[in-house]
Amino acid sequence: MNRRQFLRFTVVHLTDLHYGFLEPLSFLEQVVEKANGLRKDVIVCTGDYVLKRVGRSPKIDKIWSVLSELMAPLGVYSVLGNHDHWVDSASSIHWLQKSGQDLRHRVHCFEREGQRLWLAGGGDLQEDHMSFDTLLETVPQGDCRIVLAHNPDSADSHFSQRVDLMVCGHTHGGQWVRREA
Repeated sequence: MNRRQFLRFTVVHLTDLHYGFLEPLSFLEQVVEKANGLRKDVIVCTGDYVLKRVGRSPKIDKIWSVLSELMAPLGVYSVLGNHDHWVDSASSIHWLQKSGQDLRHRVHCFEREGQRLWLAGGGDLQEDHMSFDTLLETVPQGDCRIVLAHNPDSADSHFSQRVDLMVCGHTHGGQWVRREA
């Protein structure tokens, strides 16, 4: 199958922004401004937008007013992380939906010249994991499948559906390391 239609499909990935005492809102506004200025097709976000372990926080409203400013030609797609659930699941889900970025437990298809690429929102492994088999059951077997999940350990969960690429956060920069020669 020819997938050249998506050869230059560009994705910007934001994760683990952890708005709180370590990351001021002004810095996160700069991150959003920078992401909006990049050449890209889509922006994907994989959670942990706030830094707090328990209880409702006004920081959810503040960070989501900033995240709602993210723009990409083919859209912005987001899932939640463990901190987003720990602070206040209902408010986090509300903002995910209100922002129009909600990919939590959903799939979205991009089509170019008869070829399809799918984004799927797997959520956070510990707090709202959805079986990838269930998540991907409506996605045709031959199509490209990209799953957003907060925790990369989701790759070790039990599933039989094919996943072509999993985009995750949670490890705070520890998934890929570029080594200079």
